[in-house]
Amino acid sequence: MRSTPEGLSDQSLVRSLQEFTEDQGEVGAAGIDDRELATAAIDAVLSHVTALGIDSLLASEEQAITVGRNLLDGLASDPDTADTVGSILDDPPVDNRMVTDSLIVSAAVLGAIVAWLQTKFDLKVHRKNGKTEVSLEIEKKPASDSLIKQLATTLWSMLTGGGGPGGGGPDQP
Repeated sequence: MRSTPEGLSDQSLVRSLQEFTEDQGEVGAAGIDDRELATAAIDAVLSHVTALGIDSLLASEEQAITVGRNLLDGLASDPDTADTVGSILDDPPVDNRMVTDSLIVSAAVLGAIVAWLQTKFDLKVHRKNGKTEVSLEIEKKPASDSLIKQLATTLWSMLTGGGGPGGGGPDQP
């Protein structure tokens, strides 16, 4: 019987997000292997619909868990990732640790978001002169602003459980 993200323990949720990221196998290939670059890439996408960055959604362990559940639910509904997430939810990973560290939860959420973005775009992040530059391309062509905004709206909705991009995230006005 398929589990739902709501039915998973916090620890199994984190392991499910990590397993999704590993199954996608793209994060390391894009060179987005640290929190700063992942955050910059995600914030660049979200900036098309909100001034809030991803860190505002992951400010506490409780918020990060909520965002992780929303994200996994959204990934289960996305045609590009539904099969992968469905397989994970059919046999969810078990993690019996009693403590879930907020940094581990945030890292799992960030990794899964980046992996999902890479199902939509060729995502490249570069550091140049101390600044982080993000490039999103589809089939070697830059993505249009309207497409990025549509994707950013979808991502925001997934992260906030359907909250509109004009409002705040969990526990935000």
